[in-house]
Amino acid sequence: MLERLIEQDLVHKLVDLKYTYRDDICDQATLEANFRQKFETLNQAHLTDAEFTRLKEDIITRDVFVAAKTLRGKNTFILDDCTPVHYTLVNTKDWCKNTFEVISQLGINTEYSHHRYDVIILINGVPVTQSAPQNFRRRTTHRLTCTPPIGLESPHPKRTRTDARSHSPITQAHARPRDLGVKSL
Repeated sequence: MLERLIEQDLVHKLVDLKYTYRDDICDQATLEANFRQKFETLNQAHLTDAEFTRLKEDIITRDVFVAAKTLRGKNTFILDDCTPVHYTLVNTKDWCKNTFEVISQLGINTEYSHHRYDVIILINGVPVTQSAPQNFRRRTTHRLTCTPPIGLESPHPKRTRTDARSHSPITQAHARPRDLGVKSL
């Protein structure tokens, strides 16, 4: 229950920052319809259903570097009639022309999985980040520490836990399984 209040507080803070709260976006179909409307408005293009399906296949990727490049860059998409459409997903030159939206409790159900996302931030209908607000008033707290990649070090943030009793950091490399909340079999 407390986590739901934290989620609502986050949404209210984003609305105070002029994000539009979209309670009508509650599943994959409405998320895609919103993206399609924002895409067509931003790029002054009208896509057929088949073209929109191809566009989604072109831009959806698990590779975060490719996704970031597509999100920030100018891209080209060929319509069914062989006409090229030069498009952007985010207006990086005049950022105030982008639409900033927040949605909560989005359910994505497929044949093999069921997911519910607590809070998602959309820029021009593109989901750019999702958050799962948690109750951090527990015996231990979590924080992410980011260090720049140097040499062969990992570019990913290291998850660190702090023991509430001693305030000493427990890193994953030096922690025992029970320190990380892993149960033994």
